[in-house]
Amino acid sequence: MMEKYSAGFLIPKDVNRVLGDNGWEFESSSRLPADIELLFKSELSLCESSLDFAT
Repeated sequence: MMEKYSAGFLIPKDVNRVLGDNGWEFESSSRLPADIELLFKSELSLCESSLDFAT
């Protein structure tokens, strides 16, 4: 049995979204700022191991 966990997602404004076979799929020409990881670390008191950003 899997442990419970919480997850958060940041989705740029004005995205196209479709509920597909594997869940919600998002497509956008907008991208999050490159320094967003630093913002999370400072504002949410997150540690290095709690962040996993796909590039």
